[in-house]
This record gives sequence, C-alpha cells and structure tokens, in this order.
Amino acid sequence: MMGKPLCMFQYTRFFNSCVIPGEDCDEIQVYDHNQRHIVILRNNCMWVLDVLDEQGNALSVPELVNAFEAVRAEATGLFDLERYPPVSVLTSENRTNWAKARAYLISLDACNKESLEIIEKALFVVALDETSPANSEQVAQNCLLGDGRNRWYDKPVVLVVHENARTGINGQHAWADALVVVRIFAYCAKYVNDNFKQFFAHKTVMGPPKHTPRRLKWKIDNNALTAIECASAAISKLIQASDLSTLLFQHYGHAFLKRYKLSPDYFIQQAIQLAYYKMYKELPAVYETAHTRLFYHGRTETVRSLTNESLAFVKTMESTAEVLFSTEYSFDEWMILILPSTHSTEYSFYRGLILPSVLVLPSTECVDIIFLQASVKWEVLQTALKRHGQVLKNSLLAQGVDRHLMGLQIVSEMSGITPRPSLFTDKAFELTKRYRISTSNISGTAGASPIWGGFSAMYNDGYGVCYALQPDRINFSITAYHTDPTTSAATFKRHLEAALLDMVELCLSRNVIYVGQSNL
Repeated sequence: MMGKPLCMFQYTRFFNSCVIPGEDCDEIQVYDHNQRHIVILRNNCMWVLDVLDEQGNALSVPELVNAFEAVRAEATGLFDLERYPPVSVLTSENRTNWAKARAYLISLDACNKESLEIIEKALFVVALDETSPANSEQVAQNCLLGDGRNRWYDKPVVLVVHENARTGINGQHAWADALVVVRIFAYCAKYVNDNFKQFFAHKTVMGPPKHTPRRLKWKIDNNALTAIECASAAISKLIQASDLSTLLFQHYGHAFLKRYKLSPDYFIQQAIQLAYYKMYKELPAVYETAHTRLFYHGRTETVRSLTNESLAFVKTMESTAEVLFSTEYSFDEWMILILPSTHSTEYSFYRGLILPSVLVLPSTECVDIIFLQASVKWEVLQTALKRHGQVLKNSLLAQGVDRHLMGLQIVSEMSGITPRPSLFTDKAFELTKRYRISTSNISGTAGASPIWGGFSAMYNDGYGVCYALQPDRINFSITAYHTDPTTSAATFKRHLEAALLDMVELCLSRNVIYVGQSNL
C-alpha cells in the first residue's frame, strides 16, 4: 500500500489455530504447522479427516467428496441414542462460562481432552449444514449464527456448506481482520473458478479411500449437559434477536464512481450517513475500520466517519422544504432563497449549513438559507469526501485517536488509578465512542468472485453495515436487533438504496460526458 509492504503476521494464524477460552482472558493458540487434518460438523456430531498425506499432498476433489458423503451418510444413520448433545454450542457461551465448561470436560474424561485437542489443532472446520437457504439473505443469516450448534466459533474459519451447495464462512475475529480473510478467500474463489474442470477430470475413485473420517467421542454427564442446555438457550435468544438484511445494488459500482473521480469508499460512507439521516433526521457516531498493517503486528484504527462536512452534506441533500414567501438572489452558481424571519421557525432545520466564504447576505440573523442547486450539493459532497479522505489517511498511518485513548484507558484501569481520569468519565467522551453505525469495507481483489460479508451491530439501537464494491454492483449486509423497536435492517436497506440513487442523480447532473461501462 502506497508503495510500502504490509505486515503479513495475521496470515500465520489462519490454519491450525484456535482461540482458547480463559476465565479472565482468552489466548490465541497457534499449533505446529505439521497438522494434516480438518474437522467436519454434521448433526451435532464431529468427525476428523486427514486431508494431507505424510508428504503434504492434498486429497483430490473426488476423494474429498467421497469423505464428505460418508459423513453425511453416517450422520443420517445415527440413532438418537448414538448422538451426543451439541457440545459445539458451548463455544457460543459467555467466555468465562465456556472456559469453566471446557476445563470441566477435560477433567471428566480423557476422550473429551483428545477431542478438544483434535478440534483446536485442526487446519480448519467444515460445517455440513442440513438447511437449503433460498437467497443471499438466508445464507448470510445462517453463516452469521446458524442454529448455534453446527459451529465451532473459536476457530478462525468455519466453512459452511449447505445442502443446496450454497457456501459461506463463519469467522472468529480475534486472530485477524476482515480484509485478511477476504484476500484468502478471493484467492481461493479465483483458483477454483480457473481450475474447476480439471478438479473433476477423474470423476470416480477406485479402491478404498485413503483417509476415512473418524467420529470424535465425548463423555457427557448431567453437569456438562446443564452447561450445554444453558448455552443453547442463550444462543437461541441471540438468534431470535438478530435482524439481518442484504442489498444487492446493481445500478452502478466502483467503475462508475471512478469515472467521476470519486473514491468509492468515501462515497459509500456518505451514502450510509445519508440513509441514516433520511430515517432518523440525525446522525450518531459512525465507525469505519482502517487497517494499520503498515506497522509490525498492526491491526486496526477507527475512522471517525461523522464529520462536520458529512453532516453538512446530508442536510444539504435533504433540503427540500416548501418555500412559502421568498426573495430570490443569484450569486454565480449558488442559488439561495432568503426567507423572512417571520417564517424562520418553520425552516430552522436548515440552519448551520456551510456557506461559501465569498457570499455576503443582508441581515443574515433574520433569515434561513436553503440550497437548491445541484452544483451546491456537488460542492458540499466534494468537501465531505475530501475530509473523509484526510481522516482515513490519518487512521491508516496510525494517527487516529481511538486506539491511543483506549490504551490510556486500559493502563489507567490496570494501574488502579483513583479517581478515574475525568476524560474517561465524561459524558461527551462516552457519546463520541458509542458507534451506532459500524461499517466495514471488504471489497475483494479484482477478478475474484463477488464476496459478501457481515457482522452484528455493536449496540442494540445501532446498525452494522458491511459492503463490498464490484465494478458494476455493490453488495451490502445490514444488521440490527429486533429487541430495539426503533431499528429495522429492512427499513435501513430501503433508505440506503434511496440514498445511493439520490447521489447518482447528483453525479449525472454534472455537465460532463464520461466514457466507460456502467449499468445506467
């Protein structure tokens, strides 16, 4: 990036690693790179399968298919008495509770310890789900949480394969950030697409399979069963509360925006804020993720997307009130309407908009200003985009404020400083870091299959918005919680689509001809 290398450390934790729960603090454990097995989940049971031989050669696709079919057949044929309770649901529990349950399982029987070690050391986990989601929204919902049972949430990657061959992943976030996972799976998708035919050059496998899946064993008593039941109840509540909607926006993509010399990411950030403003007539703190991999072991910094400039933009875009009495003035391309002060209370919503510095108005304390011309909106958009770029660049260069302040807060808490520093108890400080809009750009590499992604909202009254830009489309996933009556992922999606269309109309209003492919 910017001609400089990025830290690749996160990639070293993709395979044969696991987050081990602790009562006070979890640990990311990376095992020896000589692991050769994966773990397969199906119908509350788990199987181990060696996918590499002693020389490191991978099983062929037909051999893998045979192994997966063997797991499906065995899982279907199991009688109820042969099935174990869903031990995997414990990984969805409160981390302290899961740490205690894990320690108890290990103490209960040696087979539990062996099964846990096999799972935790596995290259990755494959979940063969019994559901057949009909659309991307159902796939996203199932990959995010599923039923809470056919997952091992501590693993970096759980590859979820549905009965109808729709596929996704469930990822643990502690070991790495989203773009690392996106890069890996973008490469995988391209590799599969480029070599699909040769994978099935030999459709049948002669002779007995080289590697046979082996079912893992568990010893469960009443105490362990109680822990499993408590975890099942907790994850069921979370699943019911989860509100998710997806938007496949096909009117345009990053190719169209680049022809207008607009940064696609900056543009989408303004569209998300405009959508929220359309819905609530206000803006909360907005979070965007920026990586700091220009630095050794760098992870992320916060991009505080809400700025004075972005607030001015959304207000300007929504300035559509009816004018009852007006005197019209023209100043070059700026069109304003001066309203008598007797009507100012009706239009107080428009106060605070940014004015050009060269504009001089008579009796400004008695009037309100309404911008109408598209050229004004365009200029305000340009100002907001420029400001967002400055904030993003600072974050990428580790010049943000959130991680610095978080470090100071943690140090003060660990040091037992009393009373707490006033900054960390200030209401304004708490408000500015309460990100009710949390966003992430996971756009993949060029030429790879389109990738969707998503995450749960940070707050009960907030939204999580994840987006991936393609040349001719934009994929969004939007999350909220049903437990808050003021939020709705579906309603936010409608406002987001409207915002994107309003903003493209603004682009098309420019008196410029651009050459290139688009869907418009």
